[in-house]
Parts: sequence; structure tokens; C-alpha cells
Amino acid sequence: MVVSDQVPVSRHEKIAVKQLSPAEKEAKPSPEGMLKWTLDLKPGEKRELTVKFSVDYPNELPVTGVET
Repeated sequence: MVVSDQVPVSRHEKIAVKQLSPAEKEAKPSPEGMLKWTLDLKPGEKRELTVKFSVDYPNELPVTGVET
């Protein structure tokens, strides 16, 4: 099974997005921010995948879609 998710990608030099989880050695994002995992699950088996990231930007820069 292939699972995909996405982290944001900054297009502004003053906005920095840092992937916190998973570690980049586990799932390195593509230039578009896509993450992919290939999982071998047995019938009925569950696996939880966590994606966490931080967004840093100057207070004076208006940014939408980010809860503070």
C-alpha cells in the first residue's frame, strides 16, 4: 500500500516551513511537498503515520491559513 500526504511549501523567502515529523530520512518531501510511504500491512493491521511541521514568518507579514 502506498500512502501519500503533503507538507506546505513556502514560495516566499521570509516564510520557512520545517518538517518535524516524520524525520526526512523516513519520508523526504518532493519539491512540491509530497510525502510517500510504502507499507506492507497484514489484513486488519493498523499503522498510524504522523505529519507535523512548523511555519516561521515575521509578525508583520500577513499569512493566511495558519493558526497562531
